Amino acid sequence: MKTFDKRWLVFLVLIIALASGLSYLALNQETDTAEPAEVQTMSVALVNEDQGAEFNGTPLAFGEAFVQSINRNNNHDWYVVSRGVAESGIQNNTYDMMVVIPNDFSDKALSIDSENPEQVILEYKINASENVRVKEEAEKTASNILNDFNRRIIDVYFASVIGNLQDAQDNISEIIAQQSVYTNTYNESIYQPLAGYTDQFGYIKDNTQLSKDSFGGFEELMESYENQLVENTELDQNYLSSLEDASQLKESNNTNIYSFQDSFNQFYQGLVSGDVERQLQNLQTANSQINEQFQGMQANNQRNSVAFLSTANQERNIVSHAVDLRNHLRSSLQQVEQMQSRVQNILNPEEPDSLSGNIRNRLTAILEDAFENDEQLSINSLFENPDQTVRGRINEQIKQLPSLNPDDFTGYGLPERTVREILNVIAVTEKYNSEFEYIRPENGDPVLGEEINRLVNHLRGNGLSVSDTVRLPKNEKDGQIFTLNIPDKYELRYLGIQLPGHDEGNYTFTYLRNNEILLPTNEKGKMTVNVTLRLKNDQELDDIYKPIKWGWNLKQEDLTNVDEPDEYAYQGVTPLLVSNTTAEQSEDPEDNQEPENENEADNGTEPENGNPVEDVVDEDENGSDPNEDGENGSEGENGQNPSPGKPGNGEGDSDDNNSELPPREEEEDEQEEEEEEPEPERVVVINNQISHEILSPIENLDNTTRTLINTVANTISSYQQLLSSYESYFGLNMSHHRLLGFLEERTLKQIGEQREDSLYNLFNVKEISGLLTDYITNQIVASITEEIARPLTAFEQQIDQYRQQIVQANDGMDQLAEKIAATSQQASVLNESLNQTLEDVARWREETVQLLEAQGDIQASADEEQAAMLNLGSEFQPLMMSSQSLADQAQSNLNSAETVYQTFETIDEQADSIQQSGESIVTEAETLSIDLTNKLFEDQAFADNFANVFDNSRIGDRQNENLYDFLSNPVRTSNQGTITSSNAFTPYFLVLICSIVVLFTAYVISTIHQKRLSADQFAAEKSIVGRNTPITLITAGIGILEGIVIGIVSSYYLPISDLNMLQLTMVMVLLVTSMLLLSTYLLRQMKMIGMFILLVVLSMYLFFTDALGVGVRGLSAIERFSPLQYVESLLSDMVQGTASLFAASLILIVLIVIGVFTNLFVLIRSKREEDLGNENRAEAS
Repeated sequence: MKTFDKRWLVFLVLIIALASGLSYLALNQETDTAEPAEVQTMSVALVNEDQGAEFNGTPLAFGEAFVQSINRNNNHDWYVVSRGVAESGIQNNTYDMMVVIPNDFSDKALSIDSENPEQVILEYKINASENVRVKEEAEKTASNILNDFNRRIIDVYFASVIGNLQDAQDNISEIIAQQSVYTNTYNESIYQPLAGYTDQFGYIKDNTQLSKDSFGGFEELMESYENQLVENTELDQNYLSSLEDASQLKESNNTNIYSFQDSFNQFYQGLVSGDVERQLQNLQTANSQINEQFQGMQANNQRNSVAFLSTANQERNIVSHAVDLRNHLRSSLQQVEQMQSRVQNILNPEEPDSLSGNIRNRLTAILEDAFENDEQLSINSLFENPDQTVRGRINEQIKQLPSLNPDDFTGYGLPERTVREILNVIAVTEKYNSEFEYIRPENGDPVLGEEINRLVNHLRGNGLSVSDTVRLPKNEKDGQIFTLNIPDKYELRYLGIQLPGHDEGNYTFTYLRNNEILLPTNEKGKMTVNVTLRLKNDQELDDIYKPIKWGWNLKQEDLTNVDEPDEYAYQGVTPLLVSNTTAEQSEDPEDNQEPENENEADNGTEPENGNPVEDVVDEDENGSDPNEDGENGSEGENGQNPSPGKPGNGEGDSDDNNSELPPREEEEDEQEEEEEEPEPERVVVINNQISHEILSPIENLDNTTRTLINTVANTISSYQQLLSSYESYFGLNMSHHRLLGFLEERTLKQIGEQREDSLYNLFNVKEISGLLTDYITNQIVASITEEIARPLTAFEQQIDQYRQQIVQANDGMDQLAEKIAATSQQASVLNESLNQTLEDVARWREETVQLLEAQGDIQASADEEQAAMLNLGSEFQPLMMSSQSLADQAQSNLNSAETVYQTFETIDEQADSIQQSGESIVTEAETLSIDLTNKLFEDQAFADNFANVFDNSRIGDRQNENLYDFLSNPVRTSNQGTITSSNAFTPYFLVLICSIVVLFTAYVISTIHQKRLSADQFAAEKSIVGRNTPITLITAGIGILEGIVIGIVSSYYLPISDLNMLQLTMVMVLLVTSMLLLSTYLLRQMKMIGMFILLVVLSMYLFFTDALGVGVRGLSAIERFSPLQYVESLLSDMVQGTASLFAASLILIVLIVIGVFTNLFVLIRSKREEDLGNENRAEAS
């Protein structure tokens, strides 16, 4: 048996002490307060070479004023000497500090009116060879001198500006009074006379228009007289032409009369010939035969076209055949409709004689007889165990309730529906305890009020973080103004803005000071706004599930200056004086640390269902029944109806209750990392403004706030689970607002018995035999009905098609009857027309004989008429010539009148143009008068407001010196001590601790293993893996132990949550193990070279890192080649919550595998092999 090496025990104790001790010393730093030290008295040589200058006619000398002011300064010993004496005193250590005021100091300080003002240079030297504190005090003294000179210069500037402002206030009232005189003069002397002058042109235009209208009437009268004469002349001409035409027509008519007489004689001979008589007789015979076919219509001409068909005579004609066909179609249609009705009755399950009804009745009778005859089944006892299981589940859920006191759930900001449901659950639970069995809640979790108070205290102390990312278009302006809209209940704690192409900047103090931020222009890209809000101390929460409504606005403008982030704001300030010191600066200002942005997670408590099913309740003698709803009240909560076999949320172990709880934060973080980042919303620029309103739900809040809200949700989840069980077991509607009053009127057993869809009714009221009978009957009936219904349905479709064809034929018969009736009427009309024609032919023959006798008399009268018309034409010719002469004279008079009218028209147009010009001038004059008056009122208001600007700059006729003092030095500081706190996390210490521990451990392990191999004479007989496996396992185990110790100690002193503590410990285990395996390999395999490599890696990190604010400038590129720099970045990201744990863990695991593999194949020669090698070399030599 091998003896245990005590060096391993000592080694384990040392590495545990080293890992825990270094972690404790590096991370456990308490906050202390350092009081300001006493002022170090110095000897200061002041060289005043300032020659002074004039400002607004007043001589000023800042150097002389400062020399006089040092007489009141007792902190240091001041000596006013020349430059040579001061230089000599600095070299001889006579003076600690030398301050030189140059000769152009006042001249440059007062160059504010020039185009290129120059900054004043104040020179000083420090002699810090004897005491380091002298240098610090000298820097402070130089700063005080700069502040004093700045205050004096600002005092002069403000005095000049306020003096000019007072002169302007004294002169503005005189300018306003003079402007009032000018305005009144314009209104009285120009505007009013000009308005009257324009009205006179209106009177002239009206008179001209009256004259033009009167003469226009006269011109119309002349024109009408001329038109009448011309028309009479034309009528006379037309009349003469008509006489000539009539004479010619009469002559032509006489010729036609002779021709007509000859033709008429021939027509008469044709009427009395034998062919015409024969044709008329044939036509009469054909018409009689047509009437015989439609004689049935003659007897019923007073009836409609359909009714007459049934009353036709006994002769067989077209009418009788139509009646027979119509009767056949009607009888066929009645038979088809009766058959279709029988098929529908068979297929309709609602009919008593239907196929499914007959089968159901027969099967029901058979099954009822079977169940009644077999009394040994005891089938009703099947539901006793399920009933006990459901009630046992309800009892377990009652035990998990935190409290049954209704006062613990009111007034804490929960939604009204949630509070009502919890109160209903408490009321039903108390009634359940009184009717069934008393169950006492055994859950020791804190009540809701304590959790709500924790949430409110967190919101008032740490606040909550919200974020918004959008995609901005390119800004065409030179800048933009950012404003923020947050709820009144919250106040701003942090505001970070990240423009496209820039890092996030902290603008918190700038926004709190100005209520807006002047941002630079932006390119197209993503913009992120991170806001931390804190609940005000005097405000309370209304609804913990209500989203946070906030927003921001961007107004694009051309800006000359923009605000810098708070941590870099000092770079944008240009002081009035610039210090030029000859002492070398050795310390850099510390950079302000940005507040850490809390990570947003996608997980959160599931909000209350916002779309409950409406309750449908029945009314009874006591009012509404909140239990009787259409689908069971639990549907409004769970989104589905519970089945009889799964009461509540389902049967199973009581451990299933935890399935409602939110998932663990580790799982949620991993899911969040795997999710892709959603595409940011694109915003639109409207009138150079971008407005964005955001509703940040609970799911998007920071981890701490969401965890507290989840805790509140977990508190009420047990009530929600019990609510679902009550709804499914008793059939209650737990969301009803009148449930409490309903419970006072009835017991839970009565309610469960009345609700047929409740589990209580199923387990205790319903007969199992009835349920089985209904189930078997429904299955068999459905199967048989489905098989028979298909052919019957096809047969019904065929009957329906045949019926439609008969209906179409019947409709055609109606059309045929209408056509027969119309044809019969046409035949009757044709017969009457033929008889009338025969009578007319006879009458024509008689009249023709009379016309032939009168034709001779007509011819004689026509000859006499022709002679009279020729005489009338010759007598009318002179009268037409006189009418033509009068028409020409009227045309000449009308032309003269038209010339006069055109003259009046020109005068009217000129008057109208003058009037329009005058009205335009008056309108402009009126507008100008109104503008001058309004301008006068605005100037008076401006003068009143202007007089109030710096009205406190004068007290009577004396200048207010107190105001000048305030403007030159508005802020004073008071040093209340220096607070030194080192609780900020710096991953530099953790990296250094891990490096030291790993280097020490690797050295010890390699040394002990080397000695062990030297002492083992049989090591050469083993394989490489066999020799290296024990030391590899020991190295890995020690690395895991060191990682656990460093991780637990460091996570305890770092400001991280419990979840991050576990994650940090796991990462430290992987990190230390991988570093130890690789370091051990280098020392075991390469020995001195391996140690050199490890020291180089550690030195690259120690000397080139800037973690402590001190680094080698210009060599930052070398820092990227050190693996320890990446370790530092990983630890920093983990504490901030932005590290990719999956990727980091995967890389570390790969490094561990590589370290194990390399340690297993380390090639080391044992002592025996070395001796053999030496002997062989000696023999060879």
